[in-house]
Amino acid sequence: MRDSNLSKTFHLDISKEGLKNEFDGNRQKARDAADRDSRTAEELRNYYRELDAAIADARGITNQAQNGEGYSHTEFRENERVYADTEKADTDTGRRETDDLIRQAEIARRSSEINRRNSASDNRIVQNAEAESIASAEQRRSEEQKWLNEQERARAARRRNRRRSGPEL
Repeated sequence: MRDSNLSKTFHLDISKEGLKNEFDGNRQKARDAADRDSRTAEELRNYYRELDAAIADARGITNQAQNGEGYSHTEFRENERVYADTEKADTDTGRRETDDLIRQAEIARRSSEINRRNSASDNRIVQNAEAESIASAEQRRSEEQKWLNEQERARAARRRNRRRSGPEL
């Protein structure tokens, strides 16, 4: 099969230059992805180095506190302890309030879903009732029309019979 036919059929540039450009583009994309991956890996290594350094610093502070160097728990003033306890209580209260709000939102979502389902069900029931009502009304009209047509045929037949029988004496 010729490349000109493929090019016309699939609307692709299958010429030598087009293919070369496509291959070069693919190579460039691969290089860019590799560069991105290496930068990401380097950033991740730096992050872990900083994390390890912070952990080591924290251990050093903890060791100083245990050895009595620097700030120890006994050096806190009483109002600082109360503040810390209050802050913890505030955090616990905030957490409870957040949990309550999440529970209320979940309950509201569930009840909304139930109401939506019930509403959809009620709508279907109403639509079915309307359809049945319309169908029964159509059926009644049809039956009435049939009855009227039969009555009209019977009258016409009686008139014909009177004309044929002739005058009554």
